[in-house]
Amino acid sequence: MNKINFIIYKCSKEIISKIIDCFENVSYKFLNENVKFEIFSEKLDKDTFLLNNLCGEVNYTLEKVSDKNWIKELKKKDISSETDLFIIHQGFKKIRTTKNTIIIPAGLSFGTGSHESTVLIIKSFEKLIKKNTFNVPLDLGTGTGILSFILNIKLKKKIYATDICLDSKSNFEKNKKINNLNNLLFIKSFGMNNIELKKKKFDLIVANLLLNEHKSIINKVCKHIKRKGFYFISGILDSQINYFVVLLRSFNLKLYDSVKLNGWACLVFRKY
Repeated sequence: MNKINFIIYKCSKEIISKIIDCFENVSYKFLNENVKFEIFSEKLDKDTFLLNNLCGEVNYTLEKVSDKNWIKELKKKDISSETDLFIIHQGFKKIRTTKNTIIIPAGLSFGTGSHESTVLIIKSFEKLIKKNTFNVPLDLGTGTGILSFILNIKLKKKIYATDICLDSKSNFEKNKKINNLNNLLFIKSFGMNNIELKKKKFDLIVANLLLNEHKSIINKVCKHIKRKGFYFISGILDSQINYFVVLLRSFNLKLYDSVKLNGWACLVFRKY
């Protein structure tokens, strides 16, 4: 077996999702705004041809590795993320806990809950709901639905969830069924570009996106936040914090809280 190593610069969620869906054994890691991929290939010619069709001409290196199904190995470990109130896992092992559990199978779509940006936004939300209640929440760029499910479980309100990725809706609905959740509305939309969203204002908006995705939607998003409402921005580096603090001041949003982990940051803004 060969391992195909490559980096896609300023990689979007759509490209990540396409690569994950097309290759059985693939892993990825964020490097600032870029993403490093490893594809474990038994049919090298076919896989490199497919890769170039998906992403254009890709500069990659090859490495010989032992023959192993890496997705199966991941499943054996049932890797989970854990916060004060939640455990996110793949559902291959029974977990005895008093915490809320969310099952997200491996390889379905972008976001299995293990990345720092997801952990940070969950922890920030857990802290915020100790003193605040919310009635109209929105999850922008929901992916597999993790954040929507957490909002649904803790707030007991109708959750609006959006994503533009082609496979996100089917994965969202599968995961919703697996976790036996209701009162979640998926809307295919890039940012606020949907007629139903344009008519609404929200008291809580969470967005775990890449930097350029945040930049492209932030102007319209800020206009749909209620006074005293909160806006979570995650998926950014701690070196990018000041950019967002300065930018959101012009929309009357002030930094309310921030948390960092391994170079990543989650910012919580409040509208005044």
